[in-house]
Amino acid sequence: MKFEAPNGVNITNSIATSISVFPNPSTGIFIINISSMLIEDAAVTITNATGEQVKKLTLPTNKETSVQLHVPPLS
Repeated sequence: MKFEAPNGVNITNSIATSISVFPNPSTGIFIINISSMLIEDAAVTITNATGEQVKKLTLPTNKETSVQLHVPPLS
C-alpha cells in the first residue's frame, strides 16, 4: 500500500469551531485537535494531494489526539 503525505484540511458538515494540525510539515506523526462547542466524536478522513483516502478515523472533540501515518521519505 502506498501513502503520500497529506497537505491540507477540508472541513465538511462541521460542528467544529476550529481544527489544528501540527507540526507542519510532518514526518508522519502529528497532533490533531478539533475544538467544538459540543463534546462528541468527529469523523476524520485524511486524504493525499490526489484525493485518495489515506486514513479514516473517529476522534473526540476538545482533545489533542496523536495520529501516525506511514510517510515515505522524499526523494
